[in-house]
Amino acid sequence: MTLLPIVLLFSGLNDFTKIIGIVGSVLGGFESIVTFLIYLKARKNGDRQPEYHLTISRYFIYLFILILTIGFIVGIVL
Repeated sequence: MTLLPIVLLFSGLNDFTKIIGIVGSVLGGFESIVTFLIYLKARKNGDRQPEYHLTISRYFIYLFILILTIGFIVGIVL
């Protein structure tokens, strides 16, 4: 993960704030999407009765993943 800013720096992108924005967009979006997918998988395949239950619709999670993906792409392009 620390290789990405170094690669961007050596590829000719010399603006530090731009590098931090791109790396934050990529890693933040990726981490959030993976967290939602893990939640969906655990809710589907979990056999243990949890102490509490989150009532989040699958459609809302998919919509949020779509929004994160769009943000991920916009962060890279801009």
